[in-house]
Amino acid sequence: MKNNSASFIIFCAVCSAAPFMLFGMELQIKTAVSVLLGLSALLAFYPFCSIDASIKNFSSIKCFPPFYFCLALCAYVAIQSINVSAEYVKNDGIWSFYQFDFAKFLPSSVAAAYPKNTLYSDLPSLTAAFAALVCARIVLSDIERIKSFCTLVFFAAATAAAVTVLERMTGMWIVPWHSDTLELASRHVSINSFFAVSLGFGGMRLAISLNSRINRPVREISILAGIAVVLGAIAISGGMGGTVAGCAIAAVIALSTLIQSIFRQKYYYPAFIAAGAVFIACAGACAYKSGAQTIESAVERLSQRISSNDSIESRMHIWKISSDMIASGGDYNKFLNGQTGDWNNVVFGRGLGSYESLSDPYSVNNSQIQQKNPAGLRYTAGHAHCDPLQILFEFGILGSLAIAAWLLWFAAKLLGTAASGGLKYEMIPPFFAVIILVAYSVFDHPIYKFFTAVNLVVLSVAALNYIEFVRRARILRNTARGKPQKQGVRPAKASP
Repeated sequence: MKNNSASFIIFCAVCSAAPFMLFGMELQIKTAVSVLLGLSALLAFYPFCSIDASIKNFSSIKCFPPFYFCLALCAYVAIQSINVSAEYVKNDGIWSFYQFDFAKFLPSSVAAAYPKNTLYSDLPSLTAAFAALVCARIVLSDIERIKSFCTLVFFAAATAAAVTVLERMTGMWIVPWHSDTLELASRHVSINSFFAVSLGFGGMRLAISLNSRINRPVREISILAGIAVVLGAIAISGGMGGTVAGCAIAAVIALSTLIQSIFRQKYYYPAFIAAGAVFIACAGACAYKSGAQTIESAVERLSQRISSNDSIESRMHIWKISSDMIASGGDYNKFLNGQTGDWNNVVFGRGLGSYESLSDPYSVNNSQIQQKNPAGLRYTAGHAHCDPLQILFEFGILGSLAIAAWLLWFAAKLLGTAASGGLKYEMIPPFFAVIILVAYSVFDHPIYKFFTAVNLVVLSVAALNYIEFVRRARILRNTARGKPQKQGVRPAKASP
């Protein structure tokens, strides 16, 4: 149990199992994962060895600004859950709102008669991200743990990607429960955003490996091959945004790997050849009829999105609806009358998970987003397809500041590290993956996906931890060589 081993084991188990729980996520599974991550965070503070361990863990958290940003956001949502302003119910086939008395000077929420996309269905995502932040900050306590964790998570994701490719190519369900829940074309945001984050873990591990004094080409070849498989799984989904994001991250990983290998005079041509062989093998799968149809369908979907303005126009209509909802505070009657929303709805937002319920009347009366589906006409926007707009609507100006503060702090940390010369090759893939996912969220809703949000938090914390360990190790080396040490920095016990 020493050195938070129990927390580390649970944390690794949950994160490595994430790819196989990705499809058909239900509220019960989300809640179970949140509980496990919470248990891991709790064990990290329990003094199995001595009270000093808990004090040390608490010290590492209290000096970490994202902890306070996330804590403030959780407290904000807790107030929203208690302070219910309205309920969206269905009577005789007609959906209607019932208003309640509530404290207007506090954040509020909207209850709904159906479980999908309510505050309580989205709450596990927030609590899991918070617990994951605490766990990652504490249990990834040295460079070796970070390397082990990145390896485990990435190859778990690569395995899931291989399963996805095989299932889609052959039409055979390798994982039993996928036969009822997996429809990749309609779940491309979930799977693409998650796989894009996993590329950040793989790229970070590859760069650390290339920076090592020990030459192990088999490992580099395996990671590059895994990246190729993950990219293939993204591509066959036919998702435009996810494919662009995945290709961008993979291209940066390949470029930084090539530059680093040349700089280190370690020429990993076999690794690049292996990655190319994986692509050739995937192309060979076209011999299967279902495989050819899958690739043809993906290419056709991408081609239509590139050549047609329909996708962009539908996004713009949904963004217009979202802007109208923000301006009117989600009150459709005020929108019809051209009135602005109540100040409390604009400042505090309407509550986590309220977007889908409150967007219904706006969507029903907008013919531009009516789409045909097997059940008939689909009238609801569901998501803003722009996470910043949806966050602003659900959290308001005040709640959005906590998220904006986190992103601004992360950007400042990134720029500060780069300016000081501390941004080495191993930091480029994870930071670039975070930046790409944030950019992707402007055009879709990846951050609202459960495992994407959790792993995005973990990836950023792991990268920041690694920077701190490398910096402290450099200080230790300089101190040992008799070089002056910068003031205000305490040497750590971590070794490079």
